[in-house]
Amino acid sequence: MKIKTAKITTIASLVALVTACGSDIKTMAEINTMSPAEVATFTCNTIKEANLEQAKIFFEKSQYTDFEKESKKEADTWEQSTTSMNCTVKSSKETKSYTRFKFIKGIDSVKVKKIDGNYIVLLG
Repeated sequence: MKIKTAKITTIASLVALVTACGSDIKTMAEINTMSPAEVATFTCNTIKEANLEQAKIFFEKSQYTDFEKESKKEADTWEQSTTSMNCTVKSSKETKSYTRFKFIKGIDSVKVKKIDGNYIVLLG
């Protein structure tokens, strides 16, 4: 299953999706102290676990709305279709503009860069 996600997501509005069952919701201040690889993995896990409460913190409003619609539309199959996702980074490549991270299985890639102390994440 190909998960439709927003192409550009700023950490300032990108809320990581961490399961509601016991996981702590991270603040933007906490996210901004992470390394780029940690942010990429966090983003992948956010999508995999589809915690809308966390997602609301770091997705842009329009992208959050799109993600919310898709995750609710596919609520019955979301967990089943994302169970095999593996958010372990298998490779990274740094460019002048960003660092691209690829994962073992799931999301194609996540591009991460930091501007004025805030991460910007590009998916796909």
